[in-house]
Amino acid sequence: MNVKKLVLQLTLMLVVLVVILNLTMMALKRYTKSDEYVKVPLLIGKQFSEIQSEMQTDVFKVVVSDSVFNNQYTKGTVVDQIPPAELEVKSGRTIYVTLNALSSQLVSLPELKDISTSQASSALLSKGLKVGSISHAPSQYDGFVIRFTYKSVTKKKGDKVPKGAAIDLVIGKSSMPVDSLSNDSNAHE
Repeated sequence: MNVKKLVLQLTLMLVVLVVILNLTMMALKRYTKSDEYVKVPLLIGKQFSEIQSEMQTDVFKVVVSDSVFNNQYTKGTVVDQIPPAELEVKSGRTIYVTLNALSSQLVSLPELKDISTSQASSALLSKGLKVGSISHAPSQYDGFVIRFTYKSVTKKKGDKVPKGAAIDLVIGKSSMPVDSLSNDSNAHE
C-alpha cells in the first residue's frame, strides 16, 4: 500500500510540475512577444532628419552612435546601421546609426613652397588632398612651387582646408634662355 501511495504522490507531483512549467512558458511567450517580429528598415542613404520624422512610432528607436566623414554621402546621411536592414527583430528595438559628418573634415596644409612638383603632389596626397590646376610664373628656380592656392586664395603651411580639396600650384619657370645661362657661366671662368 505504501508503494501505491508513493507512486500516486510522485505522479501527482509530476503532473503539477508539468502544469506549472507550461503556464510559465505561456506567460513568458506572451510577455516577451517571442512570435512577434518586425523587419528592420533600410536607413542607409537617408537623411537623419527624414528618419526622425518617419520613426515617431514605438516600433523602433533610432540612436546616433557615431559620425564619420565620407565623400560618397551627403552631409547628415546615414552611412551604417546596426542591426542591418531586413533583419527580423522585436518591436521597440533600438537601431544604432552612423551619420556622415555635417561639416567637412579639415586638414592642415603641408609645406609646399620651395619643393618640386612631384614632392608637393606626394605631400598633398598623403594629407588626403588633390593637386588642382598647375600654372607657371617667372622664377629664378625652375620646377619648384613658388605659391599654392585654394579657391584662388593664397595659402600657407598649417592653413586648414576640407579633406579632398584640390590645391592649385604655381610652379616657378626660369624666364632666362638656356644659352644666356651658359654664356654667364663661361664669363666667370
